[in-house]
Amino acid sequence: MSELTKAAEHYASKGWKIFPCVPGKKNPMTEHGVKDATSDLAQIYAWWGKWPNANIGLACGPGSGVYAIDIDFEDERDIDGYASMKEFPPLPGTVTAKTPRGGLHVLYKTDDPPRNATKFRPGVEIKSDGTYIVIAPSIHPNGKAYEWLDERAPWEVKLTEFPDFMRPATWPTVTTTRPSPPQPAPAPVQPPASKETLERASTYLATCEPAVQGQGGHSALFTAATAMVWGFGLTNEQAVILLANEYNPRCNPPWDLRVTADGNDFFRKVTQVREKPPNKPYCWLKDDPAFQAGDVDTSMLDIDSFIAEAASAKEEEAPEPKGDLAVIVKKEAPHSNYALLANPPGLLGVLCDWINDTALCRQPMLSLACSLSFLGTLFGRKVADIDGLRTNVYCMGIAGSSAGKQHPINKISDLCRDAGIGDLIGGTDIGSDSGLEELVSKKPASLLLLDEIGFLLTAIGAKKDSYSAKVISTLMKLYSSAGNTYFGRVYADQDNVRTIVQPCLSIYGTSSILRFAEGLDPREIDDGWLGRCLMFTAMDAEKNRDKKLPTSAPPTEDVVKLVQKWFTRRPGVDENGENSEFGKFAVFHSQTGAVQEVPPEQIIVPASKEANEIFIALDNKANRVAKRDQKVGCLWKKAEENARRLALIVACGESYDEPTITAGNANYACKLVEYLLNGFEKTVLPFIVSSQLEARKQKIIAMSEKGGVNGVRHRTLMHNTKYYNQRERDAVIADLAEAGDIVKVSVGRTFYYFTPENYAKYLKESSKDD
Repeated sequence: MSELTKAAEHYASKGWKIFPCVPGKKNPMTEHGVKDATSDLAQIYAWWGKWPNANIGLACGPGSGVYAIDIDFEDERDIDGYASMKEFPPLPGTVTAKTPRGGLHVLYKTDDPPRNATKFRPGVEIKSDGTYIVIAPSIHPNGKAYEWLDERAPWEVKLTEFPDFMRPATWPTVTTTRPSPPQPAPAPVQPPASKETLERASTYLATCEPAVQGQGGHSALFTAATAMVWGFGLTNEQAVILLANEYNPRCNPPWDLRVTADGNDFFRKVTQVREKPPNKPYCWLKDDPAFQAGDVDTSMLDIDSFIAEAASAKEEEAPEPKGDLAVIVKKEAPHSNYALLANPPGLLGVLCDWINDTALCRQPMLSLACSLSFLGTLFGRKVADIDGLRTNVYCMGIAGSSAGKQHPINKISDLCRDAGIGDLIGGTDIGSDSGLEELVSKKPASLLLLDEIGFLLTAIGAKKDSYSAKVISTLMKLYSSAGNTYFGRVYADQDNVRTIVQPCLSIYGTSSILRFAEGLDPREIDDGWLGRCLMFTAMDAEKNRDKKLPTSAPPTEDVVKLVQKWFTRRPGVDENGENSEFGKFAVFHSQTGAVQEVPPEQIIVPASKEANEIFIALDNKANRVAKRDQKVGCLWKKAEENARRLALIVACGESYDEPTITAGNANYACKLVEYLLNGFEKTVLPFIVSSQLEARKQKIIAMSEKGGVNGVRHRTLMHNTKYYNQRERDAVIADLAEAGDIVKVSVGRTFYYFTPENYAKYLKESSKDD
């Protein structure tokens, strides 16, 4: 019997109403969630017999006789419930648990239930009837366990009376004849909102807290709907479509809009909102500059309060470009929901637009990643910031199959061909560390365009004793040597030792999530390899939304001219090839007689004071993350350095003659880096496991998830795991089924595999058909 099963049995025997939640998560596994909570041991044995690793949800309220004070602490989101508790007397001693993020669940009893209050104080919630908490020894999504405090477990102390000073105020009954305060006028009838307004509304919606069953979910939906109808002035139809497509999928669990009851409940919220105007001006969010700027996710992009101040301050303007190249760098400031991230300024933005406009499936993040790698190579060895940092970057585009990963590679290759700079592309594969050194020694500024880099990483990991195993180490050394000299491996024959002056190697590699994760080892999180990589994760929603007939336009003549001008640029060298310091731009001889290149000069790109303060703010944020979570913190160690590299690329793309890193460049780069790190942590990091067995388990779980409510057929699963032998496959499936991570169901003459959540939906659909 698993530890969670024993704990569930104990809680139920105390009369606590409990129910299973998804392993490692907070969302319910049963159809009705907290409403299914019970203390019936027969049901408990049935649930945890089927899902022995299920988390335990405790229903608060009179059923269990338990009422919780939930004190949250999340440093990265500036949530500190402990600070809010300072206004109250000390809490009476009672059953108390520590949450994995550092907060507390303090449990009490009472015959006079308090009212639910999700915002009792900042970081403090009161949980009563209809809500729930997750209890020990359940596992939090961050991988840590809920724990009872010493001498505060339910078998060590008894629940004490709920303190009156922590009761939310009850709403008074109005007995006077005073007139009600004036209400805002009903929303005027107006035509459907414009595309720009819809994009801003979409950006805002991404910042709204998702609805979670048992945790004020209906109020959260009501708040989001109010913003759509009254804040942005959307029609009922527009609000419903936006909420259904972009908000509902983030809810736990989502409303099943195919079911009449669920659908009516969801759509009714918009109608109710229309009848209950808030006490705010109509369309108060429509022209909010925060959403015109296109913030994708404020919880990801909140570096520090200073960033907002610096971004709103008047920036130093970059020098106006001159001549016939000016037209392509004076890009109009965008106002869509991709404005700040996937639609950058200057030459970088122009390249992204061109790649996107010529794509069948627009993938703005992949276009951005490939363009950054290209420009990082183009500007390489020509520019540096005041600390000597260069523009070489390692960008990875993570997307599913048929998602358009190859298109940016094709377009950048076309641009290099049209501009006559094909030598900039170093290759499309890596054979060994020696091959890498050979390439960069001949082409010090090289761009590697690696399709399906996940296969390469897997192959490297499988050859621990070959030269291939040293590829990652060589890539790391090249990355760090861009501002000085790379010294290759020492051989008995000294003539074979490679010395490369200021190498600038940039990479754009593509892969699927599972293939990329399968090629990595958790140790590569700690050793700094992943911290040097920028992970751009494409979204299926982008593919589905943006699919359209592409244009076939080649790069414009202005773009080609500017790219050629940068390619042939030699800072410090005049038209006759004379170098300002060494005379002829050629070579010098070392003491050993080896011929070495004269280190090329760079244009030193300054940064404004405001820009430097924004970079420092990001570094402070990275240090806080490292203290909170050592594993994730390793990825953040290079955050500031990566942001400075990106800002340098953006600045050079905005001005050829006198590039300067402005506060706007810094703000863009810092927000992009934080967005990428948070996205990687959520989408890729969970799949990086320590063994091949765990990798195979993750793959089968992902396949079962992809099958949705219809499941994945046994034959399909076998085809996609054809490299496993039958015994390995059967053992993995048996382990997953026993752990409750998948459900194996016999249908007719074949088997289907589901995730527990999808299987519950499958049963619901089947019962309707019956």
